[in-house]
Amino acid sequence: MSEPAGNNQTKKWMPWCICLLACAAAGMRIAQTLPPGREGVKAKLAQSAAAFHDGFVSEYGVEPDIASALNPEYGKAEVVSGIDPFVPGMQFAEYTLSAYAVDGSLVTESFPLKYTVADTQAPQILLKNEYETITVGTEYDPFENIVSVSDPADGELIKADALDYGTYKVTSEVNTSRPGAGIVTVQAKDINGLASSVSWPVTVERVSLAEGSTDESGVPKIALKDSKIRLETGSAFSAEDVLLAVTDADGSALKYSDELKEGTYTFSTQIDTSSPAIRAMQVSAMSASGDTAYANVTVFVGSDEEIAEASGVSADTNYGRTYLFLTGEMGLNRAAACGIMANISRESGFRPEADNAGLYHGLCQWGEGRLSRLYDWCYANGFEPDSLEGQLNYMRMELEGSYAGVLAQLRAVENTADGAYQAGAVFGIQYEGAAWVAESAGASAAAMFAQ
Repeated sequence: MSEPAGNNQTKKWMPWCICLLACAAAGMRIAQTLPPGREGVKAKLAQSAAAFHDGFVSEYGVEPDIASALNPEYGKAEVVSGIDPFVPGMQFAEYTLSAYAVDGSLVTESFPLKYTVADTQAPQILLKNEYETITVGTEYDPFENIVSVSDPADGELIKADALDYGTYKVTSEVNTSRPGAGIVTVQAKDINGLASSVSWPVTVERVSLAEGSTDESGVPKIALKDSKIRLETGSAFSAEDVLLAVTDADGSALKYSDELKEGTYTFSTQIDTSSPAIRAMQVSAMSASGDTAYANVTVFVGSDEEIAEASGVSADTNYGRTYLFLTGEMGLNRAAACGIMANISRESGFRPEADNAGLYHGLCQWGEGRLSRLYDWCYANGFEPDSLEGQLNYMRMELEGSYAGVLAQLRAVENTADGAYQAGAVFGIQYEGAAWVAESAGASAAAMFAQ
């Protein structure tokens, strides 16, 4: 049976239709690969440049690689002009994008490129040592511990008395005339005003290790802000209130621990700031090799008036000032303070000008060589020999020096009436040199403690 005439016609034209469709598709693909006209190229270049609208950030003093930063989706980039990396703030570079149009002509468009030059690197301060120790009376030049003060872009900064742009200033709070600890601070500012600072503690020792009786080269170093600090009643206490640094013999920092062990430091007690008082605290440090060091700190909680009222003494009297000195400056407990004060009361009635025929003088009735040394020491350390402060500090110097054994016994007494009795006897016999007053001094101290 023969096919209908219509079907024959369809089969006849089908190959031609397929061919035409294939040619049309191929033409479309060819058209898509051809570049646009000049206006089309300009539009595509502008669209590509829009990706860099927000610009870039460049580090001050560092020449930016603009060519690498430009990575357009369309067209070839070329840098026309750059920026000045030593001028902070916003600047504009210029670049071109180029591409060929369908007619073979090269289309080139210029665009601005925003750059923000920012100084993010503060001056660098390099030190020889992070911690230093010197001996009383020696000259100390903090600049010898500074290796360099420089800025990554500006170079070496200039030493100045007042901190300004492009300079650095050194402030020293080290007093070499007496034992203690101080701090040196270096402040630096680059020409754009970016600042940095570094500090290091300096301990002023009474004698050098070479002059000491034992080799303490392996002992940790405890640098205190001061041997006494003051806190407001109810305030929080932290290690930063007391310490500048706690380091091992090699200068590495020791870590805090609730229990003293190798490579750590700890406090003997937690400071209670809930009420006015004078509280004694010991800082203990142990090196990695097991050597130990100690430092005593006195913490005043509240004002002098609040402490005096809480202690039952008046800061306006020599009696009260002596008590506050012994418990505050020296960190003794109440019993030990009463032991000393019982002897002072008997010797001089707390009158620093008390004199016995020119042979014995002062709070503790010092005589002969000790009396001469009292005057010499007070004059050398800025005290009037007949002042209460001068004589109390001289007594402290003796107790921490040639009478250190007496001080150790006073620190060990219990804070009880019996402890006060023991302290009175120890001070009378071993410091005053009057064995016959031991019993009466002890009894007076115990009674004073009970008041």
